[in-house]
Amino acid sequence: MVNFEEILSQVRTHVAGLDIAAIPFVSERAIADEFNINRSNARKILLQLEGEGLLECLPKRGYRKVDYSQTTMRTFYNIRIALEGEALRLAAVRAKREDILRLMLILDECETVIAEERYDEFPALDEDFHRALVLASRDAYLKKFVGMLVISNARGAVSKVPPELIKGAHNTHKEVFEALRKKDGELACKLLREKHFGSHDIDDLPYAPEKKTSNNIQG
Repeated sequence: MVNFEEILSQVRTHVAGLDIAAIPFVSERAIADEFNINRSNARKILLQLEGEGLLECLPKRGYRKVDYSQTTMRTFYNIRIALEGEALRLAAVRAKREDILRLMLILDECETVIAEERYDEFPALDEDFHRALVLASRDAYLKKFVGMLVISNARGAVSKVPPELIKGAHNTHKEVFEALRKKDGELACKLLREKHFGSHDIDDLPYAPEKKTSNNIQG
């Protein structure tokens, strides 16, 4: 039996991929019919997605996918760097054993994926690593805000990435992890900030920053 979280994830993916011009509004009935759930659960899911920043509710009209098309990638990453930097500073003080173990497991899985050249699986692990860093901060607001950025900015997803950039990203992850384990939040934040933009293709931005030479995906 499919549980609520699985349905929520499916609806989230569905809504994120909607063409606003073709489907301007999302209704409880449409979601209930599409995913074979009752209206009550459809309402809960739409409220959840509104809270995540993926949808906005317009009185007497329904829910509409939020249009982030005018937000540049540079703005997106600058905000994310600031939020994740604060998360790292807090995590250096607050991280518990389970947070460290979670990060270690992700890094181990990354090692396996790289060793077996399953590079297409790395972007998801890259996102898992950054999500785990934020969770280690033990701060509910940071978790919510970073989650909204990840969900709302589908353009930030990494798909086909050269192996050398993947390996560079993984090496940066290991450096950040070691700094965090030593409770050096400032160093972890510096590593994130200095290597974050390295592998992203920012030439398409309306105002691109200078090129960096570090090889990284998220950093």
